[in-house]
Amino acid sequence: MRERVQEKSVEVTVLLLGIIFVATNLRAPLTAVGPLTGLIKDNIGISGTIAGFLTTIPLLAFAILSPVAPKIAEKLSLEYTIGYSTIVLVIGLFIRSIPQTSTLLFGTILVGSAIAMCNVLIPSLIKREFNHRLGLITGIYSISMNLCGAIASGVSFPLANNLNLGWNNSLRIWLILALIACIAWIPQLKRHDKPDKIEELPIENSIWHSKTAWQVTIFMGLQSLVFYVLVAWLPEMLIQKGFTAEQAGYLLSMMQLFLLPFTFIIPIIAGRVKRQSKIAINTSILMCL
Repeated sequence: MRERVQEKSVEVTVLLLGIIFVATNLRAPLTAVGPLTGLIKDNIGISGTIAGFLTTIPLLAFAILSPVAPKIAEKLSLEYTIGYSTIVLVIGLFIRSIPQTSTLLFGTILVGSAIAMCNVLIPSLIKREFNHRLGLITGIYSISMNLCGAIASGVSFPLANNLNLGWNNSLRIWLILALIACIAWIPQLKRHDKPDKIEELPIENSIWHSKTAWQVTIFMGLQSLVFYVLVAWLPEMLIQKGFTAEQAGYLLSMMQLFLLPFTFIIPIIAGRVKRQSKIAINTSILMCL
C-alpha cells in the first residue's frame, strides 16, 4: 500500500512539473515580441501592418482553435494533444526566428496555434486531475505562465541589443523552454493514452443556451483582449512617448510582475466561494480604473 501511495505521489509530482513547464511557454513567446518590433521592422524591412500581424495572428489562432481544441482532445486525449502542441511550438519558434517575412509569419501562426491549444486544454487537465485542489494548482499554473511572460518582456530587447544577439536569436532563446516542456511532458504520454470522452449534454442544457456561459465568455474575452492589446502595443506606445525600447520592455515586464500575486491568490479565493460574480465585477472595475 505504501509503495502504491509513493508511486501515485511521484506521478502527481511529475504531472505538476509537466504542467508548470508547459505553462512557462504560454506567454513568453508572445510577450517577447512587443519590445522587439522596432528591431524586426528595421532588420527585414516589414511595414507597420505586417508588424501588427505578429501580435494579431496569435489572437486569431486563439479565436479559431479554442472551440475545436476539446474535439481534438476527445479523439487523441488531453495528454497527446498537449504533447503534439508543444512539438508544434518548438517548430514554430525555430521557423519564426529565421529573418525572413514569410518564415516570420508562418512561424507566428504555428506558435499562436500551439499556445491556443494548450491555453484551452491545460485548465481542463488541471480540473480533471486536481479537482480537490483546483484553486491552488490553477494559481501555480497562472504564476508559471505570467512570470515567464514578464521575464520575456524585460529581457528580450537587452538580449537582442546589449548582447548583440539580434532579434531573431533573442526570440530563439525561448526554444530552450519549449524543448524542456516537450521532454517534461513525455511521461504523460505513457501514463494516459486513451481519448477523453466528453459527455454530450442534452440540447436544452447546452452551453449555447446558458446565460452564465455567455457571460463568462464575454468577460474572459474582453479581459484577454485588454491584456494582449497592452502586450502587443504598450512598448510601441511608450517608445513614441520618448522611452527607449529597453525601458518600454522593462515597464511591460513590471506591469506583468505586479499581476503575479493576484494570479496566484484569486484562483484560490474563487475555488472557495460559491459565486465568483463579485470577483468578476471588482476585476472589471479595477481594469476600468
